[in-house]
Amino acid sequence: MKLQPWKTQLLNPLDAVRENYQFIDDIYVCKDLLKPEDTVWRKSEFALRMLVPYTTTWCEQQLGEAILSRALSVAHLEPEDVVMDLGCGDGRYVRYFLSQGYRRIVALNYELEPLIALRERLTEDEKAKVLLIGADIMHHPLQESSADFVLAWSLFTSTMDFQASLRKCIHLMKANTYLFNAEPVLEHALTYALVMNDPDEFLRTLTTKTRPRMWSERESRYRVFTLEELSNLMADPLLERVETKGINVLPSLLFGGVLAGKTYDDDYKNALWQAIQKAETQWYRQMTYLSKKIGNPAP
Repeated sequence: MKLQPWKTQLLNPLDAVRENYQFIDDIYVCKDLLKPEDTVWRKSEFALRMLVPYTTTWCEQQLGEAILSRALSVAHLEPEDVVMDLGCGDGRYVRYFLSQGYRRIVALNYELEPLIALRERLTEDEKAKVLLIGADIMHHPLQESSADFVLAWSLFTSTMDFQASLRKCIHLMKANTYLFNAEPVLEHALTYALVMNDPDEFLRTLTTKTRPRMWSERESRYRVFTLEELSNLMADPLLERVETKGINVLPSLLFGGVLAGKTYDDDYKNALWQAIQKAETQWYRQMTYLSKKIGNPAP
């Protein structure tokens, strides 16, 4: 398969990795990912869910894009700079990067099915701007120090080792470039269980520090941390913390909790949403971190 030159330049020499990777319909896939495996985010559909008005994901996408837009303005990127969405799922932020005019986007994800869904929604012109990679962040084919900006939305809490996956992202960054990541918080998971009137789930979340992937799928769970734990986990000598901002918890508790399964007209929902956007609470569902790389990893 013939790649655009910018894509080839980002990959480790093909003779060193071709034994472990192969192209499958525009996706550069680690062969290990072709084995059947039941993972938490294999059925990820955030790119579709964000299109449904007055849902948690729809609201959260707008809030998240606003904060990410601010981070991108700090980074002073050019359209030809390499932006990486690591743990991209089915590509809701890949779509955002495309809408902002970026032409060299790396979309890496562990689960193959969401990547296939993303690929099928890309036009031929968009495919030329996106390098799709199916790989583990801990073992991938990308060259070190090749990214001008890294986005890792809920990646670190989805891996076995938060700080090890954070360091892998740092390895991919050029000097003096920026990492933007977002992580779910335990405090929200506990509150959501109470709003849903489920003390058993509250107790399970509190004692295991895990939460369900979806409320209807309680056995598919992932790790969540407190705000203080997240702050400590994000401390790395190679990173300078630039900004920390939260994603408002209220859309989740309201649209995904209190109003779930109930019928209200869109005018009323819009009034609620407008009020939420104006609220300046310190109550968050996710925390976002903008960090600048200030050093290089030891060889």
